[in-house]
Amino acid sequence: MDGLDLSLSLEERREILARCALPDDLLKLLDERGSGSHTVRLTPKQIETLRTAVADRLQTAGFDEKWEVNAEGRLLEGIIDKLIPRTGR
Repeated sequence: MDGLDLSLSLEERREILARCALPDDLLKLLDERGSGSHTVRLTPKQIETLRTAVADRLQTAGFDEKWEVNAEGRLLEGIIDKLIPRTGR
């Protein structure tokens, strides 16, 4: 895989920027200065780094006391789904 065009809503970008530990290159790409959705091109390494950071946040904050997915968890799961490479294109 040579990369991925990732489209994120403003809400998704804000969640990632506020709650996920990311290296500087990803922070710059996801900067929320623009409004609405934003599409960025990610390298395979950036995809894996972002997926790991979002999954880590999901583990710590994405579930309620009954281990059911909460609102933040649903948002994070949606981001992770976007980071899964699609085959057969």
